[in-house]
Amino acid sequence: MTTRQSFAYKSPKHKIWRQRVITWAFRDPFKLMVNDESRQLVRSLISTAFALWDDALGGRLEFQDASHLVVDEKDLAKPPGIDIDILFARGIHGDKEAFDGKGNMVAHSGYPPHGILHLDADEDWSFDGSHGVDLRYVMIHEIGHLLGLRHSRKKSSIMSKYYRRLSSGMRIPQVDVQLIKRLYQAHDSYS
Repeated sequence: MTTRQSFAYKSPKHKIWRQRVITWAFRDPFKLMVNDESRQLVRSLISTAFALWDDALGGRLEFQDASHLVVDEKDLAKPPGIDIDILFARGIHGDKEAFDGKGNMVAHSGYPPHGILHLDADEDWSFDGSHGVDLRYVMIHEIGHLLGLRHSRKKSSIMSKYYRRLSSGMRIPQVDVQLIKRLYQAHDSYS
């Protein structure tokens, strides 16, 4: 894996989620999951990544899996009532950022309140970091954007622009914990 693989990035204006409960759904409109076991593993991994950010924010936000509420998985539009829509896709997939196949861009997401997270299905994804692109790392990174964080220049940051492997298991580095707390506390003082 090279450090040249990157995440798509659009600059936010420091937006955050205003409500406490954030719903998310993992969908498979392109039918890319090979079986229910893989689908459940991805949902579990997503849930764990949200729990890490929940801990970093000291319980300020509550993330609820609402995947079971999605009726039409074939529709590419974000389902109504879902704050964050997560899916794997290939090439042109209904938004402004087409995927480029294996390598380079591995994912893109939208800042609050847009709430979309798309993963390039052509990547060689790994659930444990043993090979290919570590889905755990990408999920933590992209959820950081979904919560309002920009890319960081600090190499120790999970929010670094370039993909790398998790070096110390599934956790959010202290630099990112401080950034997310500062972002949400800054908005508290202006509310």
